[in-house]
Amino acid sequence: MRGHLHGRPAARWLRRLALSAAALLPLAWARPARAQPVDPTELADPPPADPAEPVPTPPPIEPAVPAAAPAAEPPRSVADLVDVFDDENRVPANPALDILDANGLTAVKPGSLKDLSTDLRALYKGGKVVPQLAIELSPYAVAYGQRTSYDDYRRHAYVPILHRLSISLATTSIDDAGGTATVGALGVRVRLLDRSDWRLDRAAVTCALDAVSTAKPPAKPSDAVVVPVEDEAAKQEAKKVQACFDRAKRRTGTWNAEQVALGTAVSSAFPGGKLEADIRDLTAWAAWGHHLTRRSLLVVAGKYLFSDTRKDGDARVPARHSASLAGELERRSDRFGLIGSLGLGRRWSKDSAAMAWEGEWVAQLGAGLQVRVSSGTWVELRAAAQLVEGEDDALISLANFKWGFDVKATKTK
Repeated sequence: MRGHLHGRPAARWLRRLALSAAALLPLAWARPARAQPVDPTELADPPPADPAEPVPTPPPIEPAVPAAAPAAEPPRSVADLVDVFDDENRVPANPALDILDANGLTAVKPGSLKDLSTDLRALYKGGKVVPQLAIELSPYAVAYGQRTSYDDYRRHAYVPILHRLSISLATTSIDDAGGTATVGALGVRVRLLDRSDWRLDRAAVTCALDAVSTAKPPAKPSDAVVVPVEDEAAKQEAKKVQACFDRAKRRTGTWNAEQVALGTAVSSAFPGGKLEADIRDLTAWAAWGHHLTRRSLLVVAGKYLFSDTRKDGDARVPARHSASLAGELERRSDRFGLIGSLGLGRRWSKDSAAMAWEGEWVAQLGAGLQVRVSSGTWVELRAAAQLVEGEDDALISLANFKWGFDVKATKTK
């Protein structure tokens, strides 16, 4: 009996121990699972659906459409970077050719109204504008010719200005999106002041008149119409007259005489040669040249450019504007010349989306070398560097070559 009594407590103790171990066993297995991250791909499968109920078909998953990336700005071309300044800091001699960048064309210069009428008819044939033509005329010279007297030229201030007023017409062709288009331009240029005009130099004219003596009448009248004059006396008078104008050139200068010039030009595109009222580009120039010394010249020039870049039908790019002011110092001897220039300009355009004006400043530093190869023939090489605001890689270098411009240095003794 004792053994049975002692065996029951032992069995009960063993049974409690087994139950406690069984209760702690799930907890021991759960601790490592809580410490690991849960992988959503290893989730338990959903319970099987009831066969009596229809299983809904999930809608097809459409591929996600990526958001449209903002359109990248097209890279700037050299033409976009250099249109702020003029190549030579001057008012161009032919504004129409300059705005079309067609300086290779040779302009015809009509001398009468009849010639002008013939040249104008050549610009428009068969209902279309003819490309590759250029005309340059002085309205006052065409209308009045040689009928202006010296007294009118000297006494009336507007007469010299009208004489120095020129109008230019030019046409050329370009490659457009829809084919070839004709582009035409109209330009106007006038010199308001020109110290190199000897007809307005009273001191030089007075000196020349005093140097000439009136031929004396012969002692005995004869039937001859022409009064003979001694050759030696005529040569001496010619030398005196030439000396008067040489002194005037040293005083006022020739290539470096003081001048004030204005110019403007407007161009329009004619698709298929058909006339259309559309402004493509508009440019205005102003320049003042100041005579510093016998060998040097200071030029201050300003330029404004309006470029309407409408293309591809209704799609249009905002019009561009640019303005600049540049100064240039030129020093020239009988054989060589040096040029230095400095300019500051701004280019801007209106952002239609932001309803604001956006722009950037452009600075230019230039230099040039001139060499005279013969009388009146010079070779010129110009180089310039431009720096654009806010762009580290917008440092542009340019070079221009010019040959055979008829500018003579003033010799000094």
